[in-house]
Amino acid sequence: MDPLTVITTSLRGLVSAKNLANGLLERLKKNDIPRDEARMTMIEVLDSIQAAQGALIDAKHAVVAMQERVKELTDAHELLARRREHDSVYWLADQNDKEDGPYCPTCWDLTGKAVRPVYRSANDDGTLLLRCGANHANITFRVAQQMCGFYSKPRVADAAHRPKSWRVE
Repeated sequence: MDPLTVITTSLRGLVSAKNLANGLLERLKKNDIPRDEARMTMIEVLDSIQAAQGALIDAKHAVVAMQERVKELTDAHELLARRREHDSVYWLADQNDKEDGPYCPTCWDLTGKAVRPVYRSANDDGTLLLRCGANHANITFRVAQQMCGFYSKPRVADAAHRPKSWRVE
């Protein structure tokens, strides 16, 4: 049920409980109510309050869940607004219009997540062969080497000195 409807219904239940309690109080002041009837009316008031409290707690959880979902969608929209596509991969533009990347196009298209690829090898044609960084080993793509400086083939001959992202596993 819609949280707003739950809140409205709960407030009506609380108004009803308040009216019952006020009627009970007036009759108690006049000594005009049998003890068993007063007890039953008080139980009815407490049940109404307890039901309203439970419904309001549920509504609060629903509102919090909606707020979290709105934040997720807002963040995803902001990220998508910064996304650029060229050279068969995605890039993210910052406030100064400088591009960061590349990011795996398959991961972004399937999950909406920006996943950096992993260096696989450098090619003689000036491109780098990159593979998906989310362990989708069969997803590879080529990007111009000058486009992604931090992926450039290291000059260190010893593979142990290379960053882990450059090691082929």
